[in-house]
Amino acid sequence: ASKSHRLMENCMKKIAGCVFLCLCAVCFHTLAQASLITLALEPSSVGAPPVGGVVTFELRASGLADDLSLSVFDLNITYDPSVLSIASVIFGDPDLGDQLDPDNLADSITSYISSNGVVNLYGLSMCSAANLENSQEDSFILATLGFTVVALGYTDLDIAVNALGDSEANSLSGYTKTVGAVVGPAVSGIITILLEE
Repeated sequence: ASKSHRLMENCMKKIAGCVFLCLCAVCFHTLAQASLITLALEPSSVGAPPVGGVVTFELRASGLADDLSLSVFDLNITYDPSVLSIASVIFGDPDLGDQLDPDNLADSITSYISSNGVVNLYGLSMCSAANLENSQEDSFILATLGFTVVALGYTDLDIAVNALGDSEANSLSGYTKTVGAVVGPAVSGIITILLEE
């Protein structure tokens, strides 16, 4: 009985070990895949806008693998309202179109709300998971934001993820890297736009 008991224990340990390794492999694959997603603010023009001028940034999503797509987003862009003021938001990629609706079926909802120092951007695709996975590009512009320079100074532009979902609305928020920007005179940062005095 003791020998049978030991054999049973060994078998159970091996089974548990196999299950653990399988779970680790699945988790590693998921994290490795999802960790590639990047949301970044990129300047769409080079120059030093004066006070009253407009500086424009493209909000780009990249790193979406062949079997991973984006169907929903809810993001906050924060900045110092004493330096910048939101002037415009245009959704979609200038060259690729609306990638929440890659086949141009009018099957997406996008909008924004602005308050003092915050722009909330949100979008929802009504396309099927298969449609998004087959047609959505791996990298594309979600929106183009224009800011009016209201005063000299510097400000961080940061991206906060409220929600981000794949083609089946599974959360991707925990696997997203954000890259903000810096606007100001002689300010070092990921991206610097110099303002004229």
